Amino acid sequence: MEFKDIIKRISYFRIEKGISARELSLSIGKSENYINQLESFDFIVPSDVLLQIIDNLGITPEEFFAEDYKNYKTKKAILNLLEEITNSVSNDKIVELLNSLKK
Repeated sequence: MEFKDIIKRISYFRIEKGISARELSLSIGKSENYINQLESFDFIVPSDVLLQIIDNLGITPEEFFAEDYKNYKTKKAILNLLEEITNSVSNDKIVELLNSLKK
């Protein structure tokens, strides 16, 4: 993953959570302009600070680094439901249902 992609993800999740750049900067113990400077590509974020940012955004590293990070929660919910269904419904019924949805 390229540095610019990491910065895009920080911005995306920060905005999605309604957290200002200033708030996020201060929550990780940095100067109030830290995230603004980071989002302006002024410097590269160290890995330990990136993990602090991810934690302060209330997401997991798995969600942050997911290929389709914008749809991660939806896809994760679908997978969890499918797992629950496969534990309680026969495979034949599941295949039948999925084929009917496909049409």
